[in-house]
Amino acid sequence: MEALNLIDLEDAVGDTPHFRQRLATATEHSEQLASKLKKFTRTCKQLQSSAQAYAADYKMMAEEMKEFYQLSRPGDISSLEKGISIIGDRLYQLEGFHKQMSKQVRHFLVSPVEALMQREMSRVKTASRRFESLKQKYSQALSKHSNTPKSSPKFFAAEEGLASAKAEFLNASLEMSLALNDLEASKRTELLECVTAFISTQVAYHHQSYDQLKTLDPYVTKLNATLATIRTEYQESHVAQLDRKTELTHQTVGMGVQTDSAGETDAPTSGSHEGYLFHMEKSGRSKTWKRR
Repeated sequence: MEALNLIDLEDAVGDTPHFRQRLATATEHSEQLASKLKKFTRTCKQLQSSAQAYAADYKMMAEEMKEFYQLSRPGDISSLEKGISIIGDRLYQLEGFHKQMSKQVRHFLVSPVEALMQREMSRVKTASRRFESLKQKYSQALSKHSNTPKSSPKFFAAEEGLASAKAEFLNASLEMSLALNDLEASKRTELLECVTAFISTQVAYHHQSYDQLKTLDPYVTKLNATLATIRTEYQESHVAQLDRKTELTHQTVGMGVQTDSAGETDAPTSGSHEGYLFHMEKSGRSKTWKRR
């Protein structure tokens, strides 16, 4: 099991060089941690906003899919429009899960980290300011005591001042050490707890979404079979349409008015659209086919 990297309070009592070095290192680390946590919460808030936008856009897409049935003729909802509408309705039901994503980011990441920063970081900053102030006061009292001869009438006052400054400094050292130790413990426990809780909610979120969509499997399988049939039938129909288009094109090009040796106009050649697109007009001995 990994041990917490805590400051020994006994070192604080002795005010050893090792303690001062540990305190400086831990203080620097707390400042780096504060900067990192601020960046982390900003990123989480961006994720929260993205999740909200995703939920809104997903809902709009599902609503559009649900309304695909409007493209069909009244009383004749084809498998295409009906299938898209049914799938859209199921996707619309996922809206609640998508909204939960945003709430989970806020509840399990943003709020706990901000609370940690407010509680522990504020305490460290307050303790650090007090420590630096009393360290300077203790240093001044120590200097004054050293420079005051024992025979001086001021020596007793200097000795009392030193004892008082040392007691205050010791209290500040202990408070600073405890604040940094609590921050270290909170970082190791509370932050990890937040992340693991968030992962658990993510597992539930994706699992519920999967279960909701998995119920569509039989229907999607049926739709795919229908689509394969429709595609095959249309390909056959498309080939027939192309053949008919070629035939009609040739008939139109071959259609014309021919004149015999007597000067009379013959009827259109076979394959013309007599009686449909053309009609015959007679004038004397001549016959003329005119387009309707």
